[in-house]
Amino acid sequence: MADKKRYENIDFMKGVCILLVVATHLDLPYLSEPCYSLFRMPMYYFLSGIFFSRYDGIKTFLIKKTNNLIVPYLFFSIFTLLVILVFYFGKHTSFEEAYIESEPLHNGPIWFLISLYEVGVLMYVISGIKRLWLHCAMFFLLSITGFCLCDK
Repeated sequence: MADKKRYENIDFMKGVCILLVVATHLDLPYLSEPCYSLFRMPMYYFLSGIFFSRYDGIKTFLIKKTNNLIVPYLFFSIFTLLVILVFYFGKHTSFEEAYIESEPLHNGPIWFLISLYEVGVLMYVISGIKRLWLHCAMFFLLSITGFCLCDK
């Protein structure tokens, strides 16, 4: 298989979006302004979806998405858990004390890896639908569901 052409501008913009997220989490002046939250994650998702591919079938698709999104999620989740446990075990005598004080015991900022995986699977399913009216119905149903579930 020939190497796929990389679009450096797209990679650069995705990097800018990631840096804006990091700046917000670090509460950096000028870079963590609320106005950036209106576009940084939507733009990242849009840029990630521009080159959506069904690959050679569902098996290849799921293997690639799992390796690219779920494996890093699990790695950073386990790494975070170990760091918290080591940090709190040095300070506390029991696991229960460490767990109660360090709750939640997960790495919240990496939620987008699971979300990108779920969106990718949804895109795979929707892109396989051949009838326009069913495409529109799925789009409408997902839009209404997202609107109803969002924080207002």
